Amino acid sequence: MILLRKFEKDDLDFIVKNFSYYFKEETREFIASTLDEWINPSGDKIRFARCIMLDNNPIGIISISEKEKGVAGFGIAILEQYRNKGYGSEAFNLAKEEVKKLGITMIKSSCAYDNEASAKLHEKLGFYLAKIETNQAGNKMKRFELRL
Repeated sequence: MILLRKFEKDDLDFIVKNFSYYFKEETREFIASTLDEWINPSGDKIRFARCIMLDNNPIGIISISEKEKGVAGFGIAILEQYRNKGYGSEAFNLAKEEVKKLGITMIKSSCAYDNEASAKLHEKLGFYLAKIETNQAGNKMKRFELRL
């Protein structure tokens, strides 16, 4: 069974070492700034970010952040050796219940068009494929949505 724990400053090295690809900018400074925002959210938007823990060890990160009133984006990253064991689904379901209580009514997410593992996870979690689009970088993407 996994737990979701609030981030701490000490999580920076774990995040930089394992999940720098998850961030818009892969610099330590940018990730540290994002971690600070996760620890001490500012503004009026809902931000839910947690470290995914298994047997008191961090195995991943999850974030659900409000983009517009009641609508949030979703991201998750799990260490490779813990993938395909149900931990991502379990983490998402825990996080989903928390953000629902905070007023989120829809979660949107996207993945690369050819990322079948991510597409399958979205479908398993109850998302539906809303559209296929090309992002600003010119990459073909699948956009998923889930009403809560």
